[in-house]
Amino acid sequence: NQPAGSKLRDLNLFLLKSCNRLDGVAASVRRGTSIENISMVLAPGVYYAVVDDFLNAEGAFTLSIEFAQPCANVCMFA
Repeated sequence: NQPAGSKLRDLNLFLLKSCNRLDGVAASVRRGTSIENISMVLAPGVYYAVVDDFLNAEGAFTLSIEFAQPCANVCMFA
């Protein structure tokens, strides 16, 4: 989310399994200045959230990450 009053830019959100840009798990690349959002169930591990520009856009942003409670029972999500 881009702060109110800032010059709006086209920024995109990526979720990576490593610092390698080719190791992507998910992406949100909405056109223009829309709010980017990734919502998914992930296996335990380390992930990297990356905010990147489109066509050399620059600007401030707010990054929010939320965690849900794990399943009480063994769950399989596909």
